[in-house]
Amino acid sequence: MRLAWVELRDFRNHAYTRIEPVPDGLIVAVGPNGEGKTNLLEGICYLFTLASPRVSASGPLVRDGAEAAYSRGEVATLEGKVLVEVEVPTKGASRVKVNRSPVRRKRDLRRQVRAATGFELSVAGNVQQPPRCARTRGRAFRRRSSRARIAPGDRPIRAQS
Repeated sequence: MRLAWVELRDFRNHAYTRIEPVPDGLIVAVGPNGEGKTNLLEGICYLFTLASPRVSASGPLVRDGAEAAYSRGEVATLEGKVLVEVEVPTKGASRVKVNRSPVRRKRDLRRQVRAATGFELSVAGNVQQPPRCARTRGRAFRRRSSRARIAPGDRPIRAQS
């Protein structure tokens, strides 16, 4: 099973992002701080788990000024393709469609994907995350500045050309 393509609209800081096709193998997201690398991974995670690994409410997932966020993608396997679409409103429950048919519960999403592909999806709601330490709380620039004070020599080395 592999992700064929993914699209985020008004998801966190992504006004519109589409990756098509998603390349095979290891994928690395590279860019300056605050550009949305983690938000991209969170959007992909939300697409298949209907849960964010970072927040419990759906409001922070919606870009400022938008009424809802959207995460869409297609999973391809030897048995077929499955289109998954999730609408995340600022308030209320997310709306999910699998192959353009509405899905009411997380277990229905898993069941429909399993029926179409033969693969089981796990739901992030069962995953326990480590407790957040003080260094990971708060805004990104504060985390970076505290890291610089703790380990000023811990910087990546860049090749000179």
